[in-house]
Amino acid sequence: MHTSKRVLDAIGNTPLVELRRLVPSGSARVVAKLESANPTGSMKDRVARAMVECAAADGRLLPGGTVVEYTAGTTGVSLALICAAQGYKAHFVFSDAFSDEKRFTMRAYGAQLTDVLSNNRSITEQLIKNIEGIGIGFIPPLWRRDEVTEIVTVSTEDAKALARRLAREEAIFAGTSTGANIVAALQVAKRLGEGATVATIIVDSGLRYVSTDVFRTGNTRLKLTAPVVCGRFHL
Repeated sequence: MHTSKRVLDAIGNTPLVELRRLVPSGSARVVAKLESANPTGSMKDRVARAMVECAAADGRLLPGGTVVEYTAGTTGVSLALICAAQGYKAHFVFSDAFSDEKRFTMRAYGAQLTDVLSNNRSITEQLIKNIEGIGIGFIPPLWRRDEVTEIVTVSTEDAKALARRLAREEAIFAGTSTGANIVAALQVAKRLGEGATVATIIVDSGLRYVSTDVFRTGNTRLKLTAPVVCGRFHL
């Protein structure tokens, strides 16, 4: 058995699992990258390590320095892990619109938080709830539109329902953004049919969302949509 020398060595090389019960007969095979197997339970561990190591390598982050970030929590948790492992301080701006699990986890890793109170725990001015981390209102600078072949919209209600089904039927405990990914993957798999393979990402662990309405019984009244990007990638 391979033994990692440090916790950061456990980032990446996550399992690729095949969905068995959610995929209807006649659809393409659906496989999912289990990013919840990273140390904090999120794919953001990868980018957080790259950000901190790059800043340290070019001299912007000195030994014992402080990493400052505004975060919805997922990236903050990952950055807090990296900072704790490498001896940096962490100071994050966070909103009460996001789950308490993220707040407690960042603090557990030693991060200092500055809270920004929301308007009744809303994420945008127009909406009561959107999927955490989606709908941030700007185009990321690393976005490569020419590499995207399709964008599929998924309602928040459908994403939450699929996240619950994913736990019950595939024993994969994940959040709403993962639910949205699976909804879109199943749509593409149905369209492609047998003989094809569709790959998607299990973004993070459902443990981050147990205090939210994702895993509570009952349906949400508000139907929102979130984009899921589809394209062709090499695994």
